[in-house]
Amino acid sequence: MSKTIPLRRQGVRWLSSLAACGLLLCLVLAATTRAQSWPTLESEEQAFLDLINGYRQENGLEPFLVSAALTNSSKWMSADMAQKNYFSHTDSLGRNPFVRMADFSYNYNTWMGENIAAGFELAAYTFLQFKNSPSHNHSMLNPDYRVIGIGRAYGGNSAYEWYWTIDFGGYVDQTITSNQTAPTLTLSYAGKLRDRVGQGPSALDGDGMLDGVFTVTLQPGNGSRTVTALELNSNSGGYWATASARPFWIIGAAGALDEQLNNLPNGAVSFTLAEGGSFFIFASDYNDILFRPGTRFTLTVHFSAGSAATASTVAIN
Repeated sequence: MSKTIPLRRQGVRWLSSLAACGLLLCLVLAATTRAQSWPTLESEEQAFLDLINGYRQENGLEPFLVSAALTNSSKWMSADMAQKNYFSHTDSLGRNPFVRMADFSYNYNTWMGENIAAGFELAAYTFLQFKNSPSHNHSMLNPDYRVIGIGRAYGGNSAYEWYWTIDFGGYVDQTITSNQTAPTLTLSYAGKLRDRVGQGPSALDGDGMLDGVFTVTLQPGNGSRTVTALELNSNSGGYWATASARPFWIIGAAGALDEQLNNLPNGAVSFTLAEGGSFFIFASDYNDILFRPGTRFTLTVHFSAGSAATASTVAIN
C-alpha cells in the first residue's frame, strides 16, 4: 500500500513589511518572546545538516551556520505537530512561521523561510523529499539564506509519526557549533571478494563481476559516529560515492561481507559506527582493471556533525 508523504514550504522576502511595521512588531513580540535555551542537534538532525551543507557546497554555495533561535523554533514546531497531530505552517497557537521565529528571538529585517515534512525518521529520506520538490529544493539552495534551524520530533499516535521543521534566515545571529573533531580512520584493501554492487550511481545489485572490497575502521578514542556519505578515489581515475555532483558509481556499505547493505534505495547512507568498529565497502570493477596491484585508493567518510575523515591504502593482491 502506498503512503503519501506530505511536504510544505513557506518562504517570503520579509523586508518591506518589517521595515514598515518593525517598531510595532518588536513591541508586540517583546512581551511574548520566550527565554532561550541553548539547543543541540541530535544525530539525525546533525545528519540533515551535513547533507544540506554538502549539497550547498556542491552547488557553489556557503554552508549554513546553525542558528540557536531558529533551532529552538524548529524543534518546538516539530514537537507541536507530533504531539497535536497536525501538519501545517500555522502552529497550534495560531502563529505563522515568521511570528513564531520572532517569538523565539529571531526577529530581524531579513530573508526568512520554512520547509516542513513528515513521514520519515531518517535525515537521508527527508533530505530527498525536499530535494525532489522544486520549491523546497529552492529553499535549500537559496543564496540569501545563511543560517538554519533543524527540528525533528516523533509522535507515536500522530498521522505521520515523524515530523521535520527546517527554518531559514538571512541574518547570522547566535550560532551553535559542533565540538566534535575529525575522527581517525584506517582503510585496508581486502581483495575482490564479493559481487554486491554494479556500475552506476544507484546499482545496488551485483553486475556479474567481483567488487573491490575494503575494510574501514573507526579508531578508538573518537566515540561513535553517524556516517552520512562515502567517497572513494583511485589514482587510476576511479571514483565511487554514495552521493556526489560528479558522475560516480555507487559504494555499497555493510557491517559484514554478506550482511544487507546499509544503503537506502537511492544509494545514500546514514548509519551509526561504534567507536573502534568497522564496516565493509564494495566498489564495482570494470574489465578487471580498477583494482590492480599498486593502485592507490583514498576514502573520505562524512559524518553527521559536519566533520569528515580520510584514509588511504594500496591494492596489494
